[in-house]
Amino acid sequence: MFSKKSLVKGIWFKSIGWKLTLWYASLFMLSILLISFFLYQRLEFQLHQEVDLFLADEMNEFRQFVIEHQDNLPLIERQMQRESAAIRKHYQMYYGILDAKGKTILQSSEFHLPVSKSRSVDSSILVDSDVKEYEINDEKDTYVVRIATRSIQSQNDFICYLQMGMNLARIEKTLSNYCKNILLISPMFFILSLAGGLFLARRNLKPISHIIQTVSRITVSNLKERLPMRGTGDELDGLAQTFNQMIERLDQAYQKLSQFSVDVAHELRTPVTSLIGEIEVALSRESLPKEYRTVLSSNLEELTRLMSLVNNLLFLSKNENPEQVKDRKTIELNEIAHDIAELFKPVAEETNVTLSTDILPIPIYISGDKWRIEQLISNLLDNAIRYNRPGGSVIVSLNQNERYAELIVRDTGVGISEEEQAKIFDRFYRADPSRSWNSGGFGLGLNIVKSAVEDYSGTISVDSQLGKGSTFTIKLPLQSHFRSSILKP
Repeated sequence: MFSKKSLVKGIWFKSIGWKLTLWYASLFMLSILLISFFLYQRLEFQLHQEVDLFLADEMNEFRQFVIEHQDNLPLIERQMQRESAAIRKHYQMYYGILDAKGKTILQSSEFHLPVSKSRSVDSSILVDSDVKEYEINDEKDTYVVRIATRSIQSQNDFICYLQMGMNLARIEKTLSNYCKNILLISPMFFILSLAGGLFLARRNLKPISHIIQTVSRITVSNLKERLPMRGTGDELDGLAQTFNQMIERLDQAYQKLSQFSVDVAHELRTPVTSLIGEIEVALSRESLPKEYRTVLSSNLEELTRLMSLVNNLLFLSKNENPEQVKDRKTIELNEIAHDIAELFKPVAEETNVTLSTDILPIPIYISGDKWRIEQLISNLLDNAIRYNRPGGSVIVSLNQNERYAELIVRDTGVGISEEEQAKIFDRFYRADPSRSWNSGGFGLGLNIVKSAVEDYSGTISVDSQLGKGSTFTIKLPLQSHFRSSILKP
């Protein structure tokens, strides 16, 4: 999604998409935890607040009852038990009445105040105050109780202390269930965050994938192609605009360089042609001294090589012109291959190399420029003969399948090392510079071949071993409306 197939099939966790997904999932889970903690605190506060309000209301009602019936302890005790039993259906309530010294006068059966070792009540709980929370330990269990304490007075005379408490077991259970539910749904949230992060990462990085695909298509032959602008004005549009500006500068620089090469080649072609003509005229004179003839023959040979270099440069310049590449016609490949092979047979015989053909005896049509195809085959045969050994052989084969014409040039020459096979198609690359120069090569032949093959949407490959020879295989797309005639005589 984020690049070419090699990136998609690679180790995805190293990609930006994976990192963004993890960041999104981590931030999402952190947000969930913070929100859950905040809600837990709010829930705990509100539950305790409701308990405190309930205790305050009950305290006011029971306090008034105690004031009205302060001389009737049995009645107060019965009312205490009735209140405790009625509320016990929902919450566990505790009631207690103490004197000024903290001695228990009345209390509900479940109420046990925190006491010291002397069995006297802690004086801190005998002070009028807001509701306090205590942890009470008995023989069976430990529980948390919120206790409210109020003094009861009648006409400024102290009567007693009234205490009410509520066991927070249900509230603690509610809070515990809340935490368990959060832990239970956390994995689901994490999976959802990963899925959401992956979706957002792919969606946001999809334009980058398009940029990568477009950039991978831009070569020397199509520097006019530009990255599409989405018009959003974001960073990706800025990146595309910057890259387009860079390609524009490269295109201008390349056009100037190509034009310079063409101009230099043209400027050299005229004087070199003139020199070759003059030397050939001079060599045609029988009266020319032998010493001069030797020097002029050597000069003629070097000028011929220089002219070959000039012609190759002009050929490359023509190949890299998009308008020239578009000028294609239907040509019969087997006829061209046969004619070029026949043309090179005398050259092969001079070097004691056998040149043979194995060409399918039916028309094979492709779309292209006849001159470029001739140059392509000529360069392959020239290399196969030039770097062959005396008594060696060169075989030119031509076949076709459903989609491609397959041209194979196989020789028994010196071969190419595995390290050099990746470089032989580079411009001006020569495996052995001294040998290539002495044999008339400039390192442009295979580059011209590769350039032509790629312009015609074909492929070229080489299989070679040192000392055993080389095999060059070229596949060129068949002309579409001739594909149905495959294998029909």
